[in-house]
Amino acid sequence: MSLATRVYRKLRQHWVHKSRLIRTRLQREISIKTRQGDFFVSSKDHGIPWHLYCHGAYEYEFSREVLAFLKSRGFIPRDRVVLYDIGANIGVIAIGLALAGDIERAVAIEPDPVNFDLLRRNVARNGLSDRIACLQVALGREAGTLTLHRSRDEHGDHRVREGGLDLGRETIQVPSLPLDHVRQLPEVIANGCDDPHLLWMDVQGFEAHVLAGATSLLQRGIPLAMEIWPKGLAEAGTSLSSFVSLIQAHWTEVWIPARGQFTRFPISVFDSIVEHIAAGGDYDNVVLTRTEVGKP
Repeated sequence: MSLATRVYRKLRQHWVHKSRLIRTRLQREISIKTRQGDFFVSSKDHGIPWHLYCHGAYEYEFSREVLAFLKSRGFIPRDRVVLYDIGANIGVIAIGLALAGDIERAVAIEPDPVNFDLLRRNVARNGLSDRIACLQVALGREAGTLTLHRSRDEHGDHRVREGGLDLGRETIQVPSLPLDHVRQLPEVIANGCDDPHLLWMDVQGFEAHVLAGATSLLQRGIPLAMEIWPKGLAEAGTSLSSFVSLIQAHWTEVWIPARGQFTRFPISVFDSIVEHIAAGGDYDNVVLTRTEVGKP
């Protein structure tokens, strides 16, 4: 098959996916079968559902690579892993890892009511209601309420913020809890998820606020897979220097994933990593771990 033919077929396949999405936008909800599970998605959401349509998955291979890496290094158990999925959206990460057998149980935490309804139904649809506890709450420094700034067309870009910040979006008030309190909730305990092995977090720049409410949990040195978005951190009122200090206080190394490989850097250079991401005006994923003194 010639290169031109391969390119044509690839473009044609892309257009088929795109046209299918356009045709179904008149529907409020779409059902999609993917490599990481079966999902109900909102037809108004042009973010994660687009990836599910075009690629049959969203961060599926990456999430599995992270779990495999952490297990191979002994940072988490090889079986019966409990995951906290913070900013779970419609459940693609927790559901995909559970169905693949990479985790045993999870707590999926999502504050947006539309996303949460889809999350809860997607967990049930994939037969995981007894393994994944769903919580409709935002995580922050303390219990109370927080403001959620909702994106009209990309539902993975809803942003929890404090104060009177105006992003020009619809806002709603959502209940909030510190992460340390989540472990004590009856539904979390009943689901066997009060002792997590890994945090997976994507909260659009609100990470420092979430971690500030997890003092007792972080003292254990639990690994954290996290998206770093410097612009979002600044928007949420977090300086890069305070964010770096918070991370350096709890972890000893940072791993940069690329093409299935994980490159280790000492936590002392975390400031340079964040500055490099900020200079590019983008975001990136990192994995944070803590190695006890005297261990390799």
